Amino acid sequence: MGTAAGLGDGFSDNGDGSYTASSAAGISYRILRDAEAYYPEEARSLGYSATVSVTGRVLVGTDGGIESVRILTDAPNLGFRQAAEEAFWRMRFAPIVYQGYPIKLWFEKTLIFQP
Repeated sequence: MGTAAGLGDGFSDNGDGSYTASSAAGISYRILRDAEAYYPEEARSLGYSATVSVTGRVLVGTDGGIESVRILTDAPNLGFRQAAEEAFWRMRFAPIVYQGYPIKLWFEKTLIFQP
């Protein structure tokens, strides 16, 4: 990513007056509703009882809503991926402004599922 509107490296111009940051490093943000990990019923019903971690990368929109979710880690095929995706989609942030510009932000988080 190149320099956008004097913001420095790591930002891309969205063409609508907003910018997207490649990561949350060095940017202030406030989570209004965090992702919560609920152990999948599918895993419970099969007697699966291991602790599972799932890392996701979400794109926070200029309004603080989630625009995209990507799961970065493999997880047992027992409902963990779907549970993580649903949890990430429920996240909400306060709108993020950086150096006076509204920005979208890629944010990475790991959820820990405990039986």
